Amino acid sequence: VPTGPATSQMPAPSSPNAATALTKPRAGGMPMRRVLVLNCGGTIGMQDTAHGYACGPPGFLSGICRSVPMIHDPAFDLAPHLDAVDAASRGDMLVTPVGEFGTRTLFRIVDYDPLLDSSNMTEKEWVRIASDIAAAYDAWDAFVVLHGTDTMAFTCAALSLFLHNLAKTVVVPCSQIAAAHRSRAALPSSSPPTLSSR
Repeated sequence: VPTGPATSQMPAPSSPNAATALTKPRAGGMPMRRVLVLNCGGTIGMQDTAHGYACGPPGFLSGICRSVPMIHDPAFDLAPHLDAVDAASRGDMLVTPVGEFGTRTLFRIVDYDPLLDSSNMTEKEWVRIASDIAAAYDAWDAFVVLHGTDTMAFTCAALSLFLHNLAKTVVVPCSQIAAAHRSRAALPSSSPPTLSSR
């Protein structure tokens, strides 16, 4: 079990999809914050269907975020702000508009496979999340773990034990309304982007 960035042997990323996002070096002098979003599942990233909420296909939540101007600025030119590894996966990168403190945040959403209802989360998933954060620790400024509501408290408790002496933020949000819901009630309507940081 990882014990945070101070561990002598960093755990390997949990999947090929995660490996692409988690092991890249940090670009020197990048003038914006970098946030890695680990999408474990839960309502916030689900599709709103005629039969209720259902997990979307890979990239579904990223597509939703791209369509919301409060979350992603499509007019911003990312190229000067990406290192060689980032540039290879440029299509997966998103960037917020200028936030309250005059900064932008570069972020990427990594979808876990499979996406899980939080009632199906076990200690195996807790270790996976902690391992991915540990493996990505040097490359990103902060981490967001998207999670369902049912067992979020248990996951947070487990992560607090697995990840020691952190100097970076780990946020575990959840929602009872999907971001894709026609009301868009799960998304900010008038406040600055929630991923904006100092």
